[in-house]
Amino acid sequence: MDVVIRRLGESDVEEFTRIRGEALLREPHSFASSYEEFEQKIHKMKNRLKSEPDTFVLGCFAPQLAGIVGFGRATNLKSRHKGFI
Repeated sequence: MDVVIRRLGESDVEEFTRIRGEALLREPHSFASSYEEFEQKIHKMKNRLKSEPDTFVLGCFAPQLAGIVGFGRATNLKSRHKGFI
C-alpha cells in the first residue's frame, strides 16, 4: 500500500471535514474544541485549508485520507521562531 503525505488544499475540504468530525466524536477529550463547535464552524473549513506559509494542514493518504496534522507558527515578534502542532 502506498502512503502519500501532502499539504491539504481547498479541494480536500470534504475529506478533511469527515475525518476531523469522526475524530472529535471518537476522542472528544483529545481536542480543545468540541464536535458541536466544529459543526458551527464547518462552513469555514475551506478557508482553514488555504495554503499559507505559516499555517497549514498535512494529510496522510492511504489511499483515502487516513490522518491529519495541523501546523501553526507564532505571530508575535519574539516568538516567530516557534511553531506548534
